[in-house]
Amino acid sequence: MQYSPGFFFSFRLFLTFSVFFGLTILYMQRTNMGIAILCMVNHSSVDTQQFIPDVAVDDLTCNFEKKNYTLRDGNFSWPKKTQGLILSMFFYGYFFSQIPGGWLSSKIGGVRTFGLSIFLGSITTVFIPFAAKINLYLLLVFRFLTGFFHGPCFPSLGTLWSHWAPPTERSRILGIATSGVQLGNIIALPFGGILCQHGFDGGWPSIFYIYGVFGIVWAALFLAFFSESPAHQKSISREESFYIIHSINKPVNRPKKTPWKSLITSKASLAIYVVTFCFNWGAYLYMTQIPTYIRDVLQFDIESNGILSSIPFLVSWIVVIISSFIADYLISKNKLQKISVRKLYTSLSMFTPMCALIFLSYVDCSSPYLGVFFLILGQALNGCSGTGGFFINSHEIAGPFSGILIGIQNMIGTIPGFIGPYIVGHITSNHKLEEWRIVFWLTSFLYCFGCIFYLIFTEVEVQNWAKCDKTQTRPNLDSEKIDLNEMSL
Repeated sequence: MQYSPGFFFSFRLFLTFSVFFGLTILYMQRTNMGIAILCMVNHSSVDTQQFIPDVAVDDLTCNFEKKNYTLRDGNFSWPKKTQGLILSMFFYGYFFSQIPGGWLSSKIGGVRTFGLSIFLGSITTVFIPFAAKINLYLLLVFRFLTGFFHGPCFPSLGTLWSHWAPPTERSRILGIATSGVQLGNIIALPFGGILCQHGFDGGWPSIFYIYGVFGIVWAALFLAFFSESPAHQKSISREESFYIIHSINKPVNRPKKTPWKSLITSKASLAIYVVTFCFNWGAYLYMTQIPTYIRDVLQFDIESNGILSSIPFLVSWIVVIISSFIADYLISKNKLQKISVRKLYTSLSMFTPMCALIFLSYVDCSSPYLGVFFLILGQALNGCSGTGGFFINSHEIAGPFSGILIGIQNMIGTIPGFIGPYIVGHITSNHKLEEWRIVFWLTSFLYCFGCIFYLIFTEVEVQNWAKCDKTQTRPNLDSEKIDLNEMSL
C-alpha cells in the first residue's frame, strides 16, 4: 500500500497557499482599474453626465440620500467608449501571451514562469499612474503590458502542478490555489474604493502603487524559495517528496508530434473552448463592469460600491473551498462518476448566474439590496467551474498536451475580456436600466448556450489523439535525484 503523507501541514499545501496568494495579487492588479477608473474620470465634464440620479433612472424613487452620489472628480474626460477601451486593453495583452507562456514554462519551469509573470506585471502596474498622467496612449500601452506579462500565469500553473499535485488531491489543491482569484476581488474592490477617496497622491494612483508593490515583494520571495519539482526542493521531507513524485510519474511516452488539428477541432476540446468563452463573458462582466452597474443603476457611493462589488466574490471564495473537497470526495468514494461531477459542477457554475442575471435585469435603485442579493447569487457558485467543472476537465483530456490545450483555452477565454467592455460601454452609453437589461440577457444566453454545448460534447478521459506510443518506457525516478532505497513505503 502506498504511503501517503498527510495533506494538512504538508509542504505541498504550503506551496498551494503560496500560489493562492500569488493569484490573489494577480487579480488585485487585474481588477484595480475597474474601481480606479470611477475616480480617474471627471464626471462633470463627460457629456453623459454620470452620477446624476434623475438621468439614470428617470422618475424612480431611490432609497438613498443624494450625498451618496457625490464623488470627487478626476482629471480625465474620457467618454464611456474610451473607458471601455482602457478596461479591455489588459485583455489584449493577456491574449497574446497565452501559448508563449505555456511554451516558456516548458522551457524554464512553471515556478519561474509564474513568479516572473507576476513580478513583471507588478512593475508595469506601479507605472500606470505615471503613464496616465502623461497621455492616454501611454496608459493603454502599460495596461497592455500588464496583461501581456500576466498572461503566462495560468499556463505556467499547468506545468507547475504537473510536478507538485498528486492526482488524488488535484481538486482540492487546484480549488484552494485558484480561490485566490476570488480573494483578489474581495480585497481589491473595497480597498480600492477606500484608496480612491482617501489614498495618497490624489487617491486613485495609490491603488496601483500598493497593489504593484505587493506583487513585487511576493514574487521575489516566491522565486527565492520554491523549486521546480519536489526532488530539488529544500525544506521538504524525503517521504513527501517521494510520495509526490511516485504519484505523478506514471508511464509517460512522448508522441512524435503535436496533434494540433485534434487539439483545436476535436469535440472534447471544442466543448472546453466554447464553455470557457461563455463562462468568461459573464466572469469578466462581474470583474470589470459590475462596479459601473452598481454606480449607474443601484447608485451606491464609491466606498459602498467597492464593498458591495466584493461581496459576491467573498461568497464564491467560501463555496470554492468547500466544493473542492466535495468534488474529491464524490470521485474518490465513487459516489458519482467523474464525468457526472464535471457536468454537475459546470451546470451549477453556469445556470445559477444565468438565472440571477435575468432577475437582476428588472431591479432598479428603488430595491438596491435586492440587486445586491442577485449579484451574490450569480457569483456564489461561479467557482464550481474550477473545483470540479470544466477547468479541471482541461487537465484530463489532452495528456502530455494539456499545457497547450490550456493555452488555447485561455486565449479563447480572454476574448470576452477585450470585446466585452467595449460592447457593454456601447450598449450602456446612457446609463439606463433598460440598457443594462440587454447586457444581462445577452450574458444569460451565453451562459445557457455554453453549458448545454459542454454537457453534450464533454469527455473526461485522455483522448486517442493524445495517447502515447506504448513502446516507450517509464522515466527513471533516479533522475529526480532521490535515493529510493532510503524511502519507506
